[in-house]
Amino acid sequence: MDAEYEVRGLYCAFHDEEVDRERIGNLGLVCLTDEWAFNDAVGFTAADDDLPTCVRDECVGPGGTLTFQVPADVIARVKVRQPARVSSSEVWPYDSDFASVNWNLSRR
Repeated sequence: MDAEYEVRGLYCAFHDEEVDRERIGNLGLVCLTDEWAFNDAVGFTAADDDLPTCVRDECVGPGGTLTFQVPADVIARVKVRQPARVSSSEVWPYDSDFASVNWNLSRR
């Protein structure tokens, strides 16, 4: 069973109705919006949205060769609601500018 099926099943059971990708995306956006409101209330700014240097520079993982290499401007795009993908393997058509970004971890 894949993770998407399990997550959808959990949300369907919790809400006692069918929950599609769009609804899951909307639920996620509500969580993020609440987090951003909290961050604003305590004085965080856009400068605080980027990851600490240690997360980008210190190697982790097998052999200590992995670093997080997603640019801050790409991370900032999470604040714009994107349409739901048809499947978890679908490539977003507007993501061509992200082609060089390794969304997981990149090897050093």
